[in-house]
Amino acid sequence: MLEENAPSDVALRDIPVVMISALEDINSVVRCIELGATDYLTKPFNPVLLKARVDNCIEKSRYRAQEAAYLDRIESERRRADELLANRPAAADRPRAEARRPAHAATLR
Repeated sequence: MLEENAPSDVALRDIPVVMISALEDINSVVRCIELGATDYLTKPFNPVLLKARVDNCIEKSRYRAQEAAYLDRIESERRRADELLANRPAAADRPRAEARRPAHAATLR
């Protein structure tokens, strides 16, 4: 999945990847992140730290999914508003609003 020549699979691109490696070289860490890793831990790893990082990745994924759903809803509402505006009668064709007094206005005099 993190190979340079791997095809971009839409189904896999949103899956968080935590790399665990014996390599501590900063260039290896940077390269993994550049290739799409979400996080990087060196061996031997601390299980508590691994759990915290995995939990963080899952939370970020949920936020991204929630954001995508919100953006879809906004786009849907925008399309609906555009349709309503496109289908409304022109200003000259619309009946003018009659000036009406509120029912209680007569009692205020």
